[in-house]
Amino acid sequence: AYMAQQILSRKPRDERAAVADFLETFDAELPDEKVRIVEAAFEKKGGLDSLAKPADAAKSLSAMGRLVFGAPEFQMY
Repeated sequence: AYMAQQILSRKPRDERAAVADFLETFDAELPDEKVRIVEAAFEKKGGLDSLAKPADAAKSLSAMGRLVFGAPEFQMY
């Protein structure tokens, strides 16, 4: 829930801004097409609304994390 609180404290205007904040937190630079995949996964798991409840935030943030941390671009940085 800490990561969700951090993202919400910066008042993202939409899911895209929340994903950008997540990526910036981990200094992850991904190509645009992969960022769109991360955004879609975040939206599928509830998007911004999911960050309000710890159980829902865990699902949406872990969906993003799996994609970001498993990306070769992240591993090679």
